[in-house]
Amino acid sequence: MNPGSGGRTQQSPAPGRNGFLVVDGASKAFEIDGRRIRVFENLRFTVSRGEFLCITGRSGCGKTTLLNMVAGFLAPDSGMLTLDGEPILRPGPDRCVVFQQDALFPWLTVRENIAFGLKVRGWEAGRIRETVDRYLDIIGLGDFQNHLPREISGGMKQRVSLARVLVLEPRVLLVDEPFASLDARTRTEMQDLLASLWAETNCTVLFVTHDIEEAVAMADRVLVLEPSPPHVCLDVAISLERPRDREASGFTGFRRLLQETLRQD
Repeated sequence: MNPGSGGRTQQSPAPGRNGFLVVDGASKAFEIDGRRIRVFENLRFTVSRGEFLCITGRSGCGKTTLLNMVAGFLAPDSGMLTLDGEPILRPGPDRCVVFQQDALFPWLTVRENIAFGLKVRGWEAGRIRETVDRYLDIIGLGDFQNHLPREISGGMKQRVSLARVLVLEPRVLLVDEPFASLDARTRTEMQDLLASLWAETNCTVLFVTHDIEEAVAMADRVLVLEPSPPHVCLDVAISLERPRDREASGFTGFRRLLQETLRQD
C-alpha cells in the first residue's frame, strides 16, 4: 500500500512467530464495575529490529495497554509476546519507557537525572561523565545541566526524559504520547530530535500517538487499532525518504489514508 511516491518501498512484516518483537495472539480484558471489557483479542503483529513503529487509533483501542504489555508491566490473558525469541514475562532493562509525563526526579539536576540509571548499573564515574556529556550535547541542554526540573520548560523536560532512557541503550524504546502537551513548534522539534536519536542508536521504537501527522512524520510503519471489535484495521509501511516534507504529496497521501481508515472504523 503506497499512496505516496519517491521513497523506498517497504513491506509490512507479516504477523507470525518470525521477528524481533512478536505479538502472537495476545488478548487482554479488564473487569470494570462488574463488566468484562475486552481491550483486544487475538492481536498479532511483528516488529523488525531497528524499526520505528507508530501505534494509533481511537481512545480505548488499547494502545497504552499494548505498550504496558511489551514493557512487561501487564501480562496477556492469552497468547504471548516475545523479544528476540524470548518470552516477555516481566519488565527488563532491554525495554525502556518514556511516559506522557516527564517522570523526572524533581530533586536531581538535569545532569543527575540523565546519569541516574548509569549509576544504578555501577558504571565508573569517568565513563558516566563522558556519556552524559555526549547526551547533553545531543539534546542541546549543556547550559542547563545544573538546573532542577522545575527550572526548565516542558520541552526541555522531555529532552531530558529521552536522554535518560536512551543513555541506557535499550533494545526497545516504548514511547507513550510524550509530546501531546507541547506547543506545535516544540512538538515538531521534539519529533525531529527523537528521529535523529533513533537513527543514531538504531534501537527499535514503539511510539503511541493520537496525532496522524506525527505518525506519518516519524514512522517506518503505522499500526491502526480499532476497539469495536478490538482489532488491527490497518498495518501500513510509510515508504517516504527521511527527513520528510510534510507538504509533499506523498506525505499528504499517507495522512489521508490514516484519516479515512479512522473515519470508516
